[in-house]
Amino acid sequence: MSIVNQFFRFCTRPLVDGLIVVASVFLAYLLRFNFDVPASEIAEIPIVLAIMVVVRVALFLTFRAYTGTDRHPGLAGGFRLVFILISGSFLFILTDFITYYFINQRLFIPLTIIILEFLITTALIFLFRSLVHGGFDTLLRSVKPAAVAEESVPATKNAGPGTIEYSFSQERTEEMERAIRGKRVLIAGAGGTTGAELTRQILAFRPASLILADRSEKALTQLRAIIQNPQQVPVILALTDITDEPGLAGLFERHRPEMVIHAALYHDAALLESNHREAFRNHEEGTGILTRCAARHGADRFILLSSYRETGGDGVKQRSMQKAEEAVCGRVDLRPGWMAELQQNNTPVSPPMAAMILRRPDTTTVPVSLPAFCTLVLEALTTGANGDIFTASLREPTRKLDQARQMILQSGLQLSGDDENSDTPSRHPAAVKLMEAVLKRI
Repeated sequence: MSIVNQFFRFCTRPLVDGLIVVASVFLAYLLRFNFDVPASEIAEIPIVLAIMVVVRVALFLTFRAYTGTDRHPGLAGGFRLVFILISGSFLFILTDFITYYFINQRLFIPLTIIILEFLITTALIFLFRSLVHGGFDTLLRSVKPAAVAEESVPATKNAGPGTIEYSFSQERTEEMERAIRGKRVLIAGAGGTTGAELTRQILAFRPASLILADRSEKALTQLRAIIQNPQQVPVILALTDITDEPGLAGLFERHRPEMVIHAALYHDAALLESNHREAFRNHEEGTGILTRCAARHGADRFILLSSYRETGGDGVKQRSMQKAEEAVCGRVDLRPGWMAELQQNNTPVSPPMAAMILRRPDTTTVPVSLPAFCTLVLEALTTGANGDIFTASLREPTRKLDQARQMILQSGLQLSGDDENSDTPSRHPAAVKLMEAVLKRI
């Protein structure tokens, strides 16, 4: 049934665009001849229709307009669609040139028809794809479309008030791009907000392929709908569980990822207290399986996105997250299991895989934007050495009062006085209230 559905979708997409071209040609003739088309022109409409439909659909297929961004175009996808349509119109004009100068000295397709058809087709295609928004897959999907859950909101959503944004130098960005470009990258737990933002950033660096693994069909379906992929990077969606060792080994065998990002972890401490068995199964057992598969199949780099904090208490989340970290980097007195597999003849060897840990920042003081955190993930992944444990820190330590002042200024309010060092907020009620709230938090 899945093959039938795929064939149906593949045939329906060009059919819809073909019908748009047919409607555009008829409207162009009606407008060109003021709704009174001569009989001589009517006789040639079927041939003109056939040529225009075949050329348009062939170009859409050639330029892969039914995949990625072009199904629900943003700015980059919109320019791509316009380029495809202009290319078709150029071929029509070339046909007129050949027929006029080499065959019968007449324009086979009137130039006005070509111009009108281009304008109408462009408008109708953009209108249609904007209305369906999710592209043809959303329109034709046989299952009921699920609402986007709160935990799966698009990662491109702007940071909320009070979030401090950070920019990264061009040199650091270029270094990450050089390290990722042309590599095969796997994100385990790609269906969450962190995975979605990592997907967006990694695609911009043009990897050889990007494997998005998650055990939730709903999460992967929603991620597929928001992916912006103007570079047409091969993206593989894999329904798999990191605790399923045979299935995970098969995934690594097929795609041989060179970089692995482990984001398939739980972070709700209260929920994990009542589900301790699942917490340890996923964090300890699943992380161990994932690291072993990565090392066994030749991955160069591996990073775990941990929520462990040295002062975080002794709850289920802390203890299970500590087990996950030990599976990646081991304890002081014990090597991790995946490294032991790489030893030969009981002689330790230098492991070919660099396994690292990045601990999430404590956001209880100053919220950290998701794009900034994900950029730190990629920087740690591309520059870290085996056994490194990073703690995400986005700036040098500053006074808490300075943090409060920065949040107030970002909210659009002003500090009183002309002195930049003034610690007194303006008498605007909102500024006073915000300052009080900030100082209570920190």
